[in-house]
Amino acid sequence: ARYARNVELICDGVFRRHLEVRHVYSLHGDDTFILSFADLPEAEATRRAAVIANELMHRLVGNRFIGAQIQVGTIDRDAVITEAGELDLAAIEAAVAAARPVPVDDGDAARRAAGPDAMDDDWQAVPKGSPTAPDLRSAPPGKRQEQGEPRWQKLHWPPDGPRGAALMDALPDAAREGLPDGVTLVFRPTFAARWGRVTHYQCLPRRRHDDGRVTLGGAVLGAGVPAARRAALDLAVVYGALTELQAAVEARRSAEVILPVAFATLHAPYFPVLVDILHGFSDALRLRYLTLELVHVPPAATAAHLVGAVRSLTTDCRDLLVRVDPAAGDLRRFHGLPVRALGTVLPAAAHEARQIAESVLAALGGDHTYWWNVQTDDERRALIGAGGILINGPSIGADCPELMGEQELA
Repeated sequence: ARYARNVELICDGVFRRHLEVRHVYSLHGDDTFILSFADLPEAEATRRAAVIANELMHRLVGNRFIGAQIQVGTIDRDAVITEAGELDLAAIEAAVAAARPVPVDDGDAARRAAGPDAMDDDWQAVPKGSPTAPDLRSAPPGKRQEQGEPRWQKLHWPPDGPRGAALMDALPDAAREGLPDGVTLVFRPTFAARWGRVTHYQCLPRRRHDDGRVTLGGAVLGAGVPAARRAALDLAVVYGALTELQAAVEARRSAEVILPVAFATLHAPYFPVLVDILHGFSDALRLRYLTLELVHVPPAATAAHLVGAVRSLTTDCRDLLVRVDPAAGDLRRFHGLPVRALGTVLPAAAHEARQIAESVLAALGGDHTYWWNVQTDDERRALIGAGGILINGPSIGADCPELMGEQELA
Protein backbone atom coordinates (compact mmCIF):
# COMPACT_ATOMS: atom_id res chain seq x y z
CA ALA A 1 0.00 0.00 0.00
CA ARG A 2 2.92 2.35 0.59
CA TYR A 3 4.22 2.03 -2.98
CA ALA A 4 1.26 0.91 -5.08
CA ARG A 5 -1.39 3.32 -6.28
CA ASN A 6 -4.03 0.63 -6.73
CA VAL A 7 -4.11 -2.37 -4.42
CA GLU A 8 -6.67 -5.10 -4.95
CA LEU A 9 -7.65 -6.50 -1.56
CA ILE A 10 -9.47 -9.82 -1.29
CA CYS A 11 -10.88 -10.25 2.20
CA ASP A 12 -12.39 -13.06 4.15
CA GLY A 13 -13.75 -13.69 7.63
CA VAL A 14 -14.71 -10.66 9.66
CA PHE A 15 -14.45 -8.20 6.76
CA ARG A 16 -16.69 -10.14 4.42
CA ARG A 17 -19.25 -10.56 7.16
CA HIS A 18 -19.76 -6.81 7.39
CA LEU A 19 -19.07 -5.43 3.96
CA GLU A 20 -17.27 -6.02 0.71
CA VAL A 21 -14.02 -4.16 0.40
CA ARG A 22 -13.41 -3.54 -3.29
CA HIS A 23 -10.21 -1.53 -3.44
CA VAL A 24 -7.70 0.20 -1.23
CA TYR A 25 -5.94 3.17 -2.81
CA SER A 26 -2.86 5.09 -1.74
CA LEU A 27 -2.84 8.59 -3.26
CA HIS A 28 0.19 10.83 -3.84
CA GLY A 29 2.03 9.33 -0.88
CA ASP A 30 -0.62 10.58 1.55
CA ASP A 31 -1.74 7.05 2.38
CA THR A 32 -5.42 7.93 2.17
CA PHE A 33 -7.36 4.69 2.15
CA ILE A 34 -10.71 4.56 0.36
CA LEU A 35 -13.13 1.71 0.95
CA SER A 36 -15.92 1.05 -1.52
CA PHE A 37 -18.95 -0.69 -0.04
CA ALA A 38 -21.52 -2.89 -1.74
CA ASP A 39 -25.24 -2.87 -0.92
CA LEU A 40 -25.11 -1.22 2.49
CA PRO A 41 -27.05 1.85 3.65
CA GLU A 42 -24.74 4.84 4.01
CA ALA A 43 -25.24 5.23 7.76
CA GLU A 44 -24.53 1.56 8.40
CA ALA A 45 -21.55 1.59 6.06
CA THR A 46 -20.07 4.63 7.77
CA ARG A 47 -20.53 3.12 11.23
CA ARG A 48 -18.88 -0.15 10.31
CA ALA A 49 -16.19 1.51 8.25
CA ALA A 50 -14.43 2.92 11.31
CA VAL A 51 -13.91 -0.61 12.63
CA ILE A 52 -12.86 -1.98 9.28
CA ALA A 53 -10.46 0.90 8.60
CA ASN A 54 -8.66 0.34 11.89
CA GLU A 55 -8.48 -3.39 11.22
CA LEU A 56 -7.17 -2.88 7.70
CA MET A 57 -4.45 -0.54 8.87
CA HIS A 58 -3.54 -2.85 11.74
CA ARG A 59 -3.28 -5.97 9.60
CA LEU A 60 -1.80 -4.50 6.43
CA VAL A 61 1.15 -2.75 7.98
CA GLY A 62 2.07 -4.89 10.95
CA ASN A 63 0.62 -2.96 13.87
CA ARG A 64 1.58 0.46 12.50
CA PHE A 65 -0.60 3.21 11.12
CA ILE A 66 1.13 4.61 8.03
CA GLY A 67 -0.70 7.86 7.50
CA ALA A 68 -1.68 10.92 9.44
CA GLN A 69 -5.25 10.82 8.22
CA ILE A 70 -7.75 8.09 7.37
CA GLN A 71 -10.91 8.93 5.49
CA VAL A 72 -13.54 6.37 4.67
CA GLY A 73 -16.42 6.93 2.29
CA THR A 74 -18.99 5.06 0.27
CA ILE A 75 -17.34 5.61 -3.10
CA ASP A 76 -18.97 4.39 -6.32
CA ARG A 77 -16.26 2.38 -8.02
CA ASP A 78 -17.64 3.00 -11.52
CA ALA A 79 -17.59 6.76 -10.96
CA VAL A 80 -13.82 6.84 -10.43
CA ILE A 81 -12.75 4.65 -13.34
CA THR A 82 -12.34 6.16 -16.79
CA GLU A 83 -13.56 4.66 -20.03
CA ALA A 84 -10.05 3.39 -20.59
CA GLY A 85 -10.26 1.45 -17.34
CA GLU A 86 -7.83 3.68 -15.46
CA LEU A 87 -8.31 5.38 -12.12
CA ASP A 88 -9.57 8.97 -12.23
CA LEU A 89 -7.54 10.36 -9.33
CA ALA A 90 -9.31 13.72 -9.42
CA ALA A 91 -12.69 12.00 -9.08
CA ILE A 92 -11.39 9.89 -6.22
CA GLU A 93 -10.02 12.93 -4.39
CA ALA A 94 -13.30 14.78 -4.89
CA ALA A 95 -15.22 11.79 -3.53
CA VAL A 96 -12.91 11.57 -0.53
CA ALA A 97 -13.34 15.28 0.18
CA ALA A 98 -17.12 14.92 0.00
CA ALA A 99 -17.22 11.84 2.21
CA ARG A 100 -17.71 12.31 5.91
CA PRO A 101 -14.41 11.64 7.71
CA VAL A 102 -14.48 8.84 10.24
CA PRO A 103 -13.15 9.85 13.68
CA VAL A 104 -9.93 8.09 14.55
CA ASP A 105 -8.54 7.66 18.06
CA ASP A 106 -5.56 9.98 17.62
CA GLY A 107 -3.90 8.83 20.81
CA ASP A 108 -4.09 5.19 19.80
CA ALA A 109 -2.89 5.97 16.28
CA ALA A 110 0.09 7.87 17.66
CA ARG A 111 1.02 5.00 19.94
CA ARG A 112 0.87 2.49 17.10
CA ALA A 113 2.84 4.78 14.79
CA ALA A 114 5.57 4.94 17.42
CA GLY A 115 5.90 1.15 17.30
CA PRO A 116 5.43 -1.70 19.78
CA ASP A 117 7.95 -0.42 22.31
CA ALA A 118 5.90 2.73 22.87
CA MET A 119 2.65 0.85 23.42
CA ASP A 120 2.81 0.73 27.17
CA ASP A 121 -0.12 0.62 29.56
CA ASP A 122 -1.96 3.86 28.75
CA TRP A 123 -4.41 3.27 31.59
CA GLN A 124 -1.67 4.42 33.92
CA ALA A 125 -1.82 7.85 32.25
CA VAL A 126 -5.30 8.59 33.60
CA PRO A 127 -4.81 11.41 36.17
CA LYS A 128 -5.57 10.46 39.73
CA GLY A 129 -8.81 11.89 40.96
CA SER A 130 -10.21 12.40 37.46
CA PRO A 131 -13.82 11.31 36.88
CA THR A 132 -13.61 7.92 35.19
CA ALA A 133 -15.67 4.81 34.70
CA PRO A 134 -15.08 1.90 37.10
CA ASP A 135 -11.42 0.94 36.80
CA LEU A 136 -10.87 -2.60 35.55
CA ARG A 137 -7.82 -2.85 37.74
CA SER A 138 -8.97 -1.37 41.04
CA ALA A 139 -6.78 -2.96 43.67
CA PRO A 140 -8.11 -3.80 47.14
CA PRO A 141 -7.62 -1.26 49.94
CA GLY A 142 -4.06 -0.93 51.16
CA LYS A 143 -2.51 -2.54 48.10
CA ARG A 144 -0.29 -0.47 45.80
CA GLN A 145 -1.46 -0.12 42.20
CA GLU A 146 1.81 -0.59 40.38
CA GLN A 147 2.05 -1.36 36.71
CA GLY A 148 1.92 -5.09 36.08
CA GLU A 149 -0.18 -5.80 39.15
CA PRO A 150 -3.51 -7.61 38.75
CA ARG A 151 -6.79 -5.81 39.45
CA TRP A 152 -10.16 -7.28 40.21
CA GLN A 153 -13.79 -6.32 39.95
CA LYS A 154 -16.84 -7.97 41.54
CA LEU A 155 -18.52 -10.37 39.12
CA HIS A 156 -22.30 -10.08 38.90
CA TRP A 157 -24.26 -12.99 37.44
CA PRO A 158 -26.93 -13.20 36.23
CA PRO A 159 -27.27 -9.66 34.83
CA ASP A 160 -30.01 -7.48 36.25
CA GLY A 161 -33.19 -6.57 34.44
CA PRO A 162 -35.05 -8.06 31.47
CA ARG A 163 -31.85 -8.83 29.57
CA GLY A 164 -30.54 -10.99 32.38
CA ALA A 165 -33.86 -12.79 32.68
CA ALA A 166 -33.89 -13.52 28.94
CA LEU A 167 -30.36 -14.92 29.07
CA MET A 168 -31.16 -17.17 31.99
CA ASP A 169 -34.37 -18.43 30.38
CA ALA A 170 -32.32 -19.75 27.47
CA LEU A 171 -30.10 -21.87 29.75
CA PRO A 172 -30.88 -25.29 31.23
CA ASP A 173 -31.81 -25.52 34.89
CA ALA A 174 -28.36 -26.78 35.89
CA ALA A 175 -26.76 -23.59 34.56
CA ARG A 176 -29.08 -21.11 36.28
CA GLU A 177 -27.52 -21.22 39.72
CA GLY A 178 -25.71 -18.11 40.84
CA LEU A 179 -22.00 -17.95 41.46
CA PRO A 180 -20.50 -18.75 44.87
CA ASP A 181 -19.78 -15.88 47.23
CA GLY A 182 -16.51 -14.06 46.80
CA VAL A 183 -16.09 -14.54 43.03
CA THR A 184 -14.48 -11.55 41.30
CA LEU A 185 -13.06 -10.84 37.86
CA VAL A 186 -9.29 -10.44 37.79
CA PHE A 187 -7.60 -8.61 34.92
CA ARG A 188 -4.00 -9.82 34.84
CA PRO A 189 -1.37 -8.26 32.56
CA THR A 190 0.25 -10.69 30.14
CA PHE A 191 3.91 -10.01 29.43
CA ALA A 192 5.17 -11.09 25.99
CA ALA A 193 8.88 -11.79 26.32
CA ARG A 194 9.53 -11.32 22.62
CA TRP A 195 8.44 -7.67 22.78
CA GLY A 196 9.30 -7.00 26.40
CA ARG A 197 6.00 -5.36 27.29
CA VAL A 198 2.47 -5.96 28.48
CA THR A 199 0.40 -6.83 25.43
CA HIS A 200 -3.02 -7.87 26.78
CA TYR A 201 -4.95 -8.27 29.99
CA GLN A 202 -6.24 -11.76 30.57
CA CYS A 203 -9.56 -11.87 32.37
CA LEU A 204 -10.70 -14.79 34.47
CA PRO A 205 -12.75 -15.48 37.60
CA ARG A 206 -11.00 -15.46 40.97
CA ARG A 207 -12.31 -16.68 44.30
CA ARG A 208 -11.03 -16.47 47.84
CA HIS A 209 -12.27 -19.45 49.83
CA ASP A 210 -13.17 -19.48 53.50
CA ASP A 211 -9.94 -21.33 54.32
CA GLY A 212 -7.85 -18.62 52.64
CA ARG A 213 -7.14 -20.47 49.39
CA VAL A 214 -7.33 -18.49 46.15
CA THR A 215 -8.43 -20.23 42.96
CA LEU A 216 -8.76 -19.05 39.38
CA GLY A 217 -10.59 -20.26 36.30
CA GLY A 218 -12.88 -23.25 36.54
CA ALA A 219 -11.46 -24.10 39.97
CA VAL A 220 -13.57 -21.34 41.56
CA LEU A 221 -16.55 -23.71 41.34
CA GLY A 222 -14.74 -26.64 42.91
CA ALA A 223 -14.65 -30.29 41.89
CA GLY A 224 -17.58 -32.36 40.70
CA VAL A 225 -19.50 -29.41 39.27
CA PRO A 226 -21.85 -30.17 36.35
CA ALA A 227 -20.61 -29.09 32.94
CA ALA A 228 -23.62 -26.78 32.65
CA ARG A 229 -22.40 -24.68 35.58
CA ARG A 230 -18.91 -24.42 34.11
CA ALA A 231 -20.43 -23.23 30.85
CA ALA A 232 -22.47 -20.67 32.79
CA LEU A 233 -19.24 -19.45 34.40
CA ASP A 234 -17.81 -18.88 30.92
CA LEU A 235 -20.86 -16.81 30.01
CA ALA A 236 -20.64 -14.83 33.24
CA VAL A 237 -16.99 -13.97 32.61
CA VAL A 238 -17.64 -12.89 29.01
CA TYR A 239 -20.57 -10.70 30.04
CA GLY A 240 -18.79 -9.18 33.04
CA ALA A 241 -15.50 -8.58 31.23
CA LEU A 242 -17.14 -6.92 28.23
CA THR A 243 -19.21 -4.72 30.53
CA GLU A 244 -16.08 -3.52 32.35
CA LEU A 245 -14.14 -3.21 29.09
CA GLN A 246 -16.87 -1.04 27.61
CA ALA A 247 -16.79 1.26 30.63
CA ALA A 248 -13.00 1.53 30.41
CA VAL A 249 -13.03 2.30 26.68
CA GLU A 250 -15.72 4.94 27.14
CA ALA A 251 -13.45 6.52 29.76
CA ARG A 252 -10.61 6.45 27.17
CA ARG A 253 -8.62 3.81 29.02
CA SER A 254 -8.32 1.45 26.05
CA ALA A 255 -6.82 -2.02 26.35
CA GLU A 256 -6.94 -5.41 24.71
CA VAL A 257 -8.43 -8.24 26.75
CA ILE A 258 -8.15 -12.01 26.37
CA LEU A 259 -11.22 -14.03 27.42
CA PRO A 260 -11.21 -17.83 27.66
CA VAL A 261 -14.12 -19.77 26.17
CA ALA A 262 -14.29 -23.53 26.71
CA PHE A 263 -14.84 -25.79 23.71
CA ALA A 264 -17.98 -27.21 25.35
CA THR A 265 -19.51 -23.73 25.61
CA LEU A 266 -19.63 -23.55 21.80
CA HIS A 267 -22.42 -26.11 21.67
CA ALA A 268 -26.15 -25.90 22.31
CA PRO A 269 -27.76 -24.70 24.47
CA TYR A 270 -24.90 -22.39 25.55
CA PHE A 271 -23.61 -21.10 22.23
CA PRO A 272 -26.75 -19.10 21.30
CA VAL A 273 -26.53 -17.38 24.69
CA LEU A 274 -22.83 -16.61 24.13
CA VAL A 275 -23.63 -15.07 20.74
CA ASP A 276 -26.43 -13.02 22.29
CA ILE A 277 -24.02 -11.70 24.92
CA LEU A 278 -21.34 -10.84 22.37
CA HIS A 279 -23.78 -9.09 20.06
CA GLY A 280 -25.09 -7.05 22.96
CA PHE A 281 -21.88 -5.02 22.70
CA SER A 282 -20.78 -2.89 19.77
CA ASP A 283 -18.83 -4.26 16.84
CA ALA A 284 -16.16 -1.64 17.48
CA LEU A 285 -15.59 -2.92 21.03
CA ARG A 286 -15.39 -6.57 20.05
CA LEU A 287 -13.42 -6.22 16.83
CA ARG A 288 -10.83 -3.85 18.27
CA TYR A 289 -10.27 -4.87 21.87
CA LEU A 290 -11.46 -8.48 22.34
CA THR A 291 -9.34 -11.59 21.85
CA LEU A 292 -11.01 -14.92 22.56
CA GLU A 293 -9.06 -18.01 23.56
CA LEU A 294 -10.57 -21.42 22.87
CA VAL A 295 -9.60 -23.65 25.81
CA HIS A 296 -10.23 -27.20 27.03
CA VAL A 297 -10.19 -28.68 23.53
CA PRO A 298 -10.75 -32.45 23.99
CA PRO A 299 -8.39 -34.94 22.30
CA ALA A 300 -11.40 -36.44 20.53
CA ALA A 301 -12.25 -33.17 18.76
CA THR A 302 -11.63 -33.69 15.06
CA ALA A 303 -10.46 -31.15 12.51
CA ALA A 304 -14.07 -30.73 11.37
CA HIS A 305 -15.17 -29.99 14.95
CA LEU A 306 -12.40 -27.43 15.34
CA VAL A 307 -13.18 -25.67 12.06
CA GLY A 308 -16.80 -25.28 13.14
CA ALA A 309 -15.84 -23.95 16.55
CA VAL A 310 -13.30 -21.51 15.16
CA ARG A 311 -15.60 -20.17 12.47
CA SER A 312 -18.28 -19.53 15.05
CA LEU A 313 -15.93 -17.20 16.96
CA THR A 314 -13.70 -15.47 14.42
CA THR A 315 -16.37 -13.02 13.24
CA ASP A 316 -17.05 -11.73 16.76
CA CYS A 317 -13.58 -10.80 18.01
CA ARG A 318 -10.33 -9.22 16.94
CA ASP A 319 -8.19 -12.35 17.24
CA LEU A 320 -8.72 -15.96 18.17
CA LEU A 321 -6.23 -18.11 20.04
CA VAL A 322 -6.45 -21.85 20.61
CA ARG A 323 -4.81 -23.52 23.60
CA VAL A 324 -4.16 -27.25 23.46
CA ASP A 325 -2.20 -30.00 25.14
CA PRO A 326 0.34 -31.08 22.49
CA ALA A 327 0.51 -34.52 24.08
CA ALA A 328 -3.23 -35.10 23.58
CA GLY A 329 -4.37 -35.70 20.03
CA ASP A 330 -2.92 -35.17 16.59
CA LEU A 331 -1.53 -31.65 16.12
CA ARG A 332 -2.19 -31.88 12.39
CA ARG A 333 -5.87 -31.31 13.06
CA PHE A 334 -5.00 -27.67 13.81
CA HIS A 335 -3.33 -27.06 10.46
CA GLY A 336 -5.00 -24.37 8.38
CA LEU A 337 -7.29 -23.03 11.10
CA PRO A 338 -7.88 -19.25 10.77
CA VAL A 339 -6.48 -18.51 14.22
CA ARG A 340 -3.75 -16.11 15.26
CA ALA A 341 -1.80 -18.58 17.37
CA LEU A 342 -1.82 -22.00 18.97
CA GLY A 343 -0.80 -22.14 22.61
CA THR A 344 0.08 -24.52 25.40
CA VAL A 345 1.15 -24.59 29.03
CA LEU A 346 4.89 -25.08 29.06
CA PRO A 347 6.20 -28.43 30.39
CA ALA A 348 8.99 -28.52 32.89
CA ALA A 349 12.02 -29.46 30.78
CA ALA A 350 13.59 -27.05 28.30
CA HIS A 351 14.43 -29.75 25.74
CA GLU A 352 10.79 -30.86 25.78
CA ALA A 353 9.80 -27.24 25.25
CA ARG A 354 11.90 -27.03 22.09
CA GLN A 355 10.52 -30.30 20.71
CA ILE A 356 6.93 -29.27 21.35
CA ALA A 357 7.50 -25.80 19.92
CA GLU A 358 8.89 -27.27 16.70
CA SER A 359 6.06 -29.79 16.38
CA VAL A 360 3.38 -27.16 16.98
CA LEU A 361 4.93 -24.79 14.44
CA ALA A 362 5.14 -27.61 11.91
CA ALA A 363 1.49 -28.49 12.51
CA LEU A 364 0.46 -24.89 11.97
CA GLY A 365 2.45 -24.46 8.80
CA GLY A 366 4.75 -21.86 10.36
CA ASP A 367 2.22 -19.74 12.25
CA HIS A 368 2.82 -18.38 15.73
CA THR A 369 2.65 -20.22 19.00
CA TYR A 370 2.30 -18.78 22.48
CA TRP A 371 3.24 -20.27 25.84
CA TRP A 372 2.04 -19.88 29.40
CA ASN A 373 4.00 -20.43 32.59
CA VAL A 374 7.55 -19.93 31.34
CA GLN A 375 9.86 -20.42 34.32
CA THR A 376 13.54 -20.37 33.30
CA ASP A 377 15.85 -18.49 30.94
CA ASP A 378 16.68 -21.77 29.17
CA GLU A 379 13.01 -22.34 28.41
CA ARG A 380 12.67 -18.75 27.23
CA ARG A 381 15.65 -19.02 24.86
CA ALA A 382 14.49 -22.38 23.52
CA LEU A 383 11.01 -21.17 22.70
CA ILE A 384 12.07 -17.85 21.18
CA GLY A 385 14.55 -19.79 19.04
CA ALA A 386 11.72 -22.01 17.85
CA GLY A 387 9.55 -19.01 16.99
CA GLY A 388 7.24 -19.01 19.98
CA ILE A 389 5.63 -16.03 21.69
CA LEU A 390 6.11 -16.24 25.44
CA ILE A 391 3.49 -15.05 27.90
CA ASN A 392 4.53 -15.32 31.53
CA GLY A 393 1.86 -16.60 33.87
CA PRO A 394 -0.35 -19.67 34.26
CA SER A 395 -2.85 -20.56 31.57
CA ILE A 396 -6.08 -18.63 31.67
CA GLY A 397 -8.64 -21.34 32.22
CA ALA A 398 -6.58 -24.10 33.78
CA ASP A 399 -7.70 -25.58 37.06
CA CYS A 400 -4.38 -25.13 38.87
CA PRO A 401 -5.18 -23.86 42.37
CA GLU A 402 -1.70 -24.77 43.59
CA LEU A 403 -0.28 -22.12 41.21
CA MET A 404 -2.74 -19.42 42.13
CA GLY A 405 -1.65 -18.08 45.51
CA GLU A 406 -1.50 -14.43 46.46
CA GLN A 407 2.25 -14.31 45.76
CA GLU A 408 1.74 -15.60 42.20
CA LEU A 409 -1.09 -13.15 41.58
CA ALA A 410 1.09 -10.22 42.60
